[in-house]
Amino acid sequence: MSILYFIRHGQASFGKSDYDSLSPVGELQSRLLADYLLSSHMTFDAILVGPQQRHRQTARPLIDACQEKGGTGPEIVEIPEMAEYDFTTVLRELIPVMTAESEAFNRDAGLMFTDRKAFQRLFEAVMLRWVGGDHHLPAELTWTAFKARVIRGVETLMARYGRGKNVAVFTSGGPISATIQEVLRLSDAMAMQVNWQVVNGSMTRFKCTHEKIMMASFNEYPWLEMHADREIITYR
Repeated sequence: MSILYFIRHGQASFGKSDYDSLSPVGELQSRLLADYLLSSHMTFDAILVGPQQRHRQTARPLIDACQEKGGTGPEIVEIPEMAEYDFTTVLRELIPVMTAESEAFNRDAGLMFTDRKAFQRLFEAVMLRWVGGDHHLPAELTWTAFKARVIRGVETLMARYGRGKNVAVFTSGGPISATIQEVLRLSDAMAMQVNWQVVNGSMTRFKCTHEKIMMASFNEYPWLEMHADREIITYR
């Protein structure tokens, strides 16, 4: 049996022109994660990294530390199936529809780039609408298509690393929650609600063989809890 360690990226740059880049807090989260794993003498046979820049940046401190130790080190592989869903397109397509339906939603839309709470309310409403299928997005942008792509990636991991391996997978909250949904047979709405609880720089473990997968832990982040500044525990 193998263990797959799904790690959510550190905090990205909310409100900046390049969201897909770690904030200073995200960089700190990534270093604390790597330091904790190394001090715990945890070793990996492979480190898989999703295609987004924030995935690579979060993995970098651990990869660098493993390579500095010498020897062959873990296999480093990019896994495109672990990309996050295209939330910018979903927001762009659904916000106008929902703005026309609700004055409260319209007010939040006007504040979404300056007020985190307004953005959170708007984002949650749009995402629940999205996973509920109440929209006219192209088939490839639906939650159903996103889930299918993530599960193909999970099946690839199981086929390649399903026996006696420790594998770190750096990804986003969406692929983590879609995998949890598949394993625990959650509804789409429940999967999205799980997604909102995944902390930046946290780790969720799955045990797997070539044929089956089960959840072993959810949303671990002691490396953040031990830090003096509790504001480094972030969700977006």
